[in-house]
Amino acid sequence: MASPRNGGVVSPSGTHPWQVASAVPSGGYLLKDTTTAATRGVHGFKKDLCGAGEEPCGFSFTGNNHPVSGAARTNEMVGVCPLEDGMIVDFPISDTNEEITLGAELETAAGGLVKIKDGAGWIVGKAIEAVDINTGGYVRAVVEKVYRAV
Repeated sequence: MASPRNGGVVSPSGTHPWQVASAVPSGGYLLKDTTTAATRGVHGFKKDLCGAGEEPCGFSFTGNNHPVSGAARTNEMVGVCPLEDGMIVDFPISDTNEEITLGAELETAAGGLVKIKDGAGWIVGKAIEAVDINTGGYVRAVVEKVYRAV
């Protein structure tokens, strides 16, 4: 029986605490640097969930939900792992995901998720497992961050 997945790193890596502007449900969500004075946190610039086509700086190691109530919280500290080539990570995907095949390139999508590459944008890695259409959850991938113009 396979173990349940909560997202995030599968192979070890260093994590760093960062204040994240948005609620982060669990590990594995792609994060970006924020660059405006309005998004400056207590320790400098905050991180936020990556959007479609945006460059990720790392991914969440954990979520920032309240430990007792489970309520989503914003502007809380989250462990952030850098995206290092060769790492194996469980990235979250939309509940309405396309079919993901073994070796498919995955790019940044809205809300810190990943999806099948379909145009110019940041590739975060390649799927090392297949995922059926409209199943959601997570896809296991090997990190291989690169920008593709097409």
